[in-house]
Amino acid sequence: MKGKRNIEMFKKIIALLLSFGAASFVVANPTCTGFVSNVSLSTGGGVYATIRNGDVSLKDVTICGLNSTSGAFSAEACIGLYSMLLSAVAMSEDVTLWFYQDKFSSCSLNWANLADFGFYHFRLNK
Repeated sequence: MKGKRNIEMFKKIIALLLSFGAASFVVANPTCTGFVSNVSLSTGGGVYATIRNGDVSLKDVTICGLNSTSGAFSAEACIGLYSMLLSAVAMSEDVTLWFYQDKFSSCSLNWANLADFGFYHFRLNK
């Protein structure tokens, strides 16, 4: 009887440890980091940029819209993004873009709207 209790207790401890292990396993959302080489505006207020670095090649992608919400970014937030992109070019600093895992495909896109790929966070690196 005592041996059976020990086995059951052992199974419960293993199950508990495995559940902690599974809970601590976190998949980070994908990022793309590179230098901004071009920034442009469309007549409709779209903010475009080219960001490159090694495997990263985001060429003339839509970052956001100055006149309307685009993905996770409001028009007001887009003004800030536009300013940060211009600062990145002027200071020759790289930037990092975060994407939601379920919509992300790769850091190699041409003429794509990043909102379609789950773009939700931007950082100017120093």
